[in-house]
Amino acid sequence: GKPLVACGRWIWASPQAGGQRVRAALLLAGGGLLAAVGLLAVPLPQRTHAPAVVWLPDEAVLRTHGPARVEAWLVADGQAVQAGTPIVRLSNEELLDDLARVRAELRAAETERAQRFGTEAGRAAVADDDIRRLQAEAQRLQQLADQLLLRAAGPGRAVILEPQRSLGRWLPQGHTLAHVLPPGPPTVRALVGNDDVALVRARPGQIRVQLAQGGTVEATLRRAVPQATAELPTAALGAAAGGPIVTDPADASGRTALQPRFVFELALPEGVAAPVGARALVTFVHGQASAADWL
Repeated sequence: GKPLVACGRWIWASPQAGGQRVRAALLLAGGGLLAAVGLLAVPLPQRTHAPAVVWLPDEAVLRTHGPARVEAWLVADGQAVQAGTPIVRLSNEELLDDLARVRAELRAAETERAQRFGTEAGRAAVADDDIRRLQAEAQRLQQLADQLLLRAAGPGRAVILEPQRSLGRWLPQGHTLAHVLPPGPPTVRALVGNDDVALVRARPGQIRVQLAQGGTVEATLRRAVPQATAELPTAALGAAAGGPIVTDPADASGRTALQPRFVFELALPEGVAAPVGARALVTFVHGQASAADWL
């Protein structure tokens, strides 16, 4: 627009344009109209880009439920497993000692209540309170002890992370030990911004996924989550970890985006090697559109 305005001012005010002002103005207007029509009518490729990650459901990730040591792997890397198959046995001597201590205190409290029942009501009531407290604590510790044996939540193929290095190591709570890859193609989670979600829902078109290792494959839309979320599926997508999404600086985990996004789950083709947690870039190819389509 700026060059057209400058030309118009020159035609109006310049002495060199004397006698040719009307012709020059018509040529300028005609050229501007042709340019505008071309910009409005010419179809151009229409695409939406979205950051993504190769994703697994939470139940397919085996993590430590509390601090523990890896005692033994019960399956081989790549082995097919079923739901309930034991994958790894952990140990926590301190936890087991605490469980034994609480059970001993519970037996002592039950003995105390039996001895005082009917003769010393006050002492028996105190023993009742102790028994309830110790029963709850024993139940909590027993649940943690039961979680020292990690099992597959569903059928799939076990992928063990660092099987030799993890043996005997003391690991913190939440440490990922293995994945159980479910049958079927890998899943990619794409995060689409609010400005683009209506178009992606209406016309997703051809979907291309560029994986971190450099290959580009086509994917199919599996599911669209209807509600926006600020929680990222992995901190790797956040800016603090080198990802493209700006995160909330108040969140130390780096998994809270400043702007909520909509999640689209995509299925990759069978046989595609896509490491879990790897970043990807998804392109929704909507076809072609001109500026006039948006007016």
